[in-house]
Amino acid sequence: MDLVESNREEIVYSGYGRSPFGCVSACGHLRTSYGLVNYRTLKSYALVYVFAGEGFYEDPDSGRSLIHSGDVILVFPGTPHRYGPLGEGGWSEIYLLFDGAIFDTWRAQGVLRPEEAILHAEPVSEWSRRFSEILQGSSAPSTSGSNLRAVCQVQSLLADLLSWRASESHFDDEAAWIDRAAALLEAPSYQGLSAVASQMGASPDSFRKRFRRLTGRTATDYRAAYRINQACVLIQEGRLRDAQIADFLGFCDAAHFSKCFKKSMGVAPRPFRGQ
Repeated sequence: MDLVESNREEIVYSGYGRSPFGCVSACGHLRTSYGLVNYRTLKSYALVYVFAGEGFYEDPDSGRSLIHSGDVILVFPGTPHRYGPLGEGGWSEIYLLFDGAIFDTWRAQGVLRPEEAILHAEPVSEWSRRFSEILQGSSAPSTSGSNLRAVCQVQSLLADLLSWRASESHFDDEAAWIDRAAALLEAPSYQGLSAVASQMGASPDSFRKRFRRLTGRTATDYRAAYRINQACVLIQEGRLRDAQIADFLGFCDAAHFSKCFKKSMGVAPRPFRGQ
C-alpha cells in the first residue's frame, strides 16, 4: 500500500489490492480532521471512528445526528453525506473505506442498515487500537493473503461493533425500553444518568440519544418534570415539610428545591400550599 499523505500528524494510505470477497481501498488516521463541508457520495462503504472531539453526521436516510468521542459513522455506497466537528478545533478520527460482495451480502440480509448509520464503541483506547491494526497492516506489501486478511479484519470489526450495539439494548420492544428507563429515572435510588445508562446496558451518549428519539424530550428534562410533579402531590397531601420533600426527591436542600419548583411552577412551594 502506498503512503499518499502524511502531515499534521495525518497518515493516509491507499492502494490495497482486491480479494475474491472485497477490498479495503483506503484507510487513514487523522489527528486534526475538519470533515466534509459539502455532501459527498462514495462508491464504497466507510467506517469513521471519532476518538476525540464532537460534531455531527448527516444523510438523507438517518437525518442529522450529534457525534461524540467513541461514535462510529457507517457510510453506505451511493448515500450523500457530510460530517464534521463543531467549532474550530477539528476532531480526531480513524477511517476505513471498503467494498465488495461480502459487505453487499451483509447489507442485503439486513445486518447493515442505512437508517442506523451511527454506532458506538468504548473504551476508546481499545477500539482505536482495533481500527489502527487494520491501518498498520496496510503499510505492508500488498499480497493476496494480506488483501483477504484486511477484508476479514473489517468483517470482524463490524461484527463486534454490531454486537456492542445489540448489548446496549436488552429491550427490543420500544415501549418496554421506555418503561424501564422511566422507572430508573424516577427511582429514589437514582444515582445519575451514567448509572441509569449502565443499568440499561448502554453508554451514556447512546442512552440519551435513544431516550430523546423515543420520547421527544431529554432524560434530564424528564426527571426534572417528574420530581416537580411528585413535589406537587406531596405538597397537596400536606404531610411533609419542604425540607423533607427536598430530601425525599433528591434535591440538594430546601433552598434548591424551592428555586427549581418556582422556576417550573411560577410560584414557590409555600404559596403553592395555600392555593
